[in-house]
Amino acid sequence: MPMTMSTFRRCSLAAGAVALAVSSASAATAAGTRSDGEVGPPHRITTFDPNQPCTGSGPTIATGWCSQYDGATVGRSGHPVVLSTSVCRLPGLPTATLITEDGEQADFSIGRHTYPASWSWSHGRTFSPDASLVTVPGGSCVTWSVRWAVVDNHGRPLAPGSYDISATPLMHERGAMAGLFVDNVEQFTVR
Repeated sequence: MPMTMSTFRRCSLAAGAVALAVSSASAATAAGTRSDGEVGPPHRITTFDPNQPCTGSGPTIATGWCSQYDGATVGRSGHPVVLSTSVCRLPGLPTATLITEDGEQADFSIGRHTYPASWSWSHGRTFSPDASLVTVPGGSCVTWSVRWAVVDNHGRPLAPGSYDISATPLMHERGAMAGLFVDNVEQFTVR
């Protein structure tokens, strides 16, 4: 009998309210590019830096994981910047596997007051329908990074001002009942 995993997708937190969407997957594949859709954004495994605070809105250190936004917070329209978010497995814990039910492992959105987004990394992309996996040793982080030209989804330059970056890991620990990784929201200034 095939086993189906359920996972919670995007979490939006506003004044204590949580909105969750549930979806499922029945097969798992390793991360990479597939002919039927992409897997990403690109990621790398890095060493956990105890001097880098785990400031993300989830999960907590009590779960053995922490998250953080560690990308650009200032840019100029038309000049590429790198947006990055990390999920870290704390030192001293065993290796664990993160899974998502499709190829979209994380997303980045920019907007005033988070939503509606002026720009999203996932906008117009087609993702693999197959689950994807990332193995994270204890004391390591998986870091997703994307280049953004400080434009909206239509390629128009963003007006100077303050915006919210929503960096959202969409994976959860394999075997966990629910994903605890939620938006890492930071301020971004367009000059």
